[in-house]
Amino acid sequence: MKVSKLLEVLEDCDPDARVIIAIQPRHPLECHAIGAVVREWFDDGGAELGTLNDVIILQGDDIGHGDKAAWDA
Repeated sequence: MKVSKLLEVLEDCDPDARVIIAIQPRHPLECHAIGAVVREWFDDGGAELGTLNDVIILQGDDIGHGDKAAWDA
C-alpha cells in the first residue's frame, strides 16, 4: 500500500475514530495502532529493510479476535 491510497481511504473517515490493525487473515486478530513513524526518523542510513521514506504503523496492545470479512471489504 502507498501513502496516497491510505490517505484516499481515510479521507471520509471520522477523525475521532480509532485506528485498528487487523493481522493474520486465516486467524484474524485486531490490535491498536499507537503511532506512525517514517523510517528515516530512526534509520542511520542503512535502510536494509526498506527505503527511508517507508511509513511504519506501530502496533499496540491486542484487542482480540478479528473478522475475516475485513480482507474482503
